[in-house]
Amino acid sequence: YPLRRQRQMCIRDSYYMRAQNDGNVPEELRIKGQRNNRKFKFNYYRLTGGISNVSGHVGNGTFATRSLDPGESTDFKIKVTPRYRRGLTRRQTMKVRVYSVAQPFRQDVGKPIITITR
Repeated sequence: YPLRRQRQMCIRDSYYMRAQNDGNVPEELRIKGQRNNRKFKFNYYRLTGGISNVSGHVGNGTFATRSLDPGESTDFKIKVTPRYRRGLTRRQTMKVRVYSVAQPFRQDVGKPIITITR
């Protein structure tokens, strides 16, 4: 699940993620992302089938895609906004987990690295 940088972080940064069914049968995928914390605010948007804000569900780990056929995918945009510039280290890492609803032990993790510019 590749995560691509859109631009270097000054005020906010965006990443794009694709969750794809690599299995042999149609199934739903569950997405679990980083929740808001004292350093960052995270917004998650599903881009496939129209833009919709799914931040609350992704942060809680309750978001599931519709049933995806083998090879079919769903695209997401992740917006990361720092709350405060003080106390941030030069690099921060966040995790986004994608796993099968039917077989939760089958999962993948994306780790975008957030670079802080001063």
